Amino acid sequence: MIKSIIELFYPRICPGCNTVLVTAEKNICTSCNFHLPRTGHWEEKDNTIAKIFWGRVQIENAAAYLFFQKKGRLQKIIHEIKYKNQKELGIELGRMFGNELRKSHFSQADIIVPVPLHHS
Repeated sequence: MIKSIIELFYPRICPGCNTVLVTAEKNICTSCNFHLPRTGHWEEKDNTIAKIFWGRVQIENAAAYLFFQKKGRLQKIIHEIKYKNQKELGIELGRMFGNELRKSHFSQADIIVPVPLHHS
C-alpha cells in the first residue's frame, strides 16, 4: 500500500515513451517492449553481425539483439542507462535477450562476450 501511495506522487515512467508504468510492468512499458526493433540475428547462423567478424577474429557466432534508430525508443532507453545510471534497464534488456538466446542455437554456448561498439 505504501508503494502505491509513493507511486501516486512519484510514478514510475517508461523511458521509451514517457508513459506511466502499470503494476505488472517493471522498467519498460508493454508497448515499448513490443515495438523494440529486434534483429532476430540469434536465429540465423550467418547473420550480418557474424559476417563483420569473418576473417578478423575466430568466433563461432555473433548477434545483436536490437537495431539502433536515432531518436527512437531504444535511443531513449540507452540514454537512461548510460547517462542516468539506470542499470536496471540494462539488466532487463539483458534478461530479455538471454531468454531469446535460450531458445536458439546460442543455448549451447560456453561463453557469451559483449563487444564494445566503439573502438575506444
